Amino acid sequence: MYAGRIVETGDVRTLYRQPAHPYTRALLESIPHFGQKKERLFAIQGSPPSLIDQSPGCRFAARCPHRKPLCDDAYPPELDLGGGHKASCWLVSA
Repeated sequence: MYAGRIVETGDVRTLYRQPAHPYTRALLESIPHFGQKKERLFAIQGSPPSLIDQSPGCRFAARCPHRKPLCDDAYPPELDLGGGHKASCWLVSA
């Protein structure tokens, strides 16, 4: 869930092995791994959107590395990826 919208659903194994939404991928990249020493943990660029003044598009668009013009214009439909795995992203809908 991101800014009040469900962006991806599925069983735990699928979400960890095959994340489809860029926000899910970014969350997984931010998890520190035991035994790996890093100077700095991964952080999602930008700031969360306003929950009061919402645009009609994807709420993650301003922070997404795969942003397209369509992402600002309309919220993507939920796409069934099979096996109960679903994601709302123009990247997976294309």
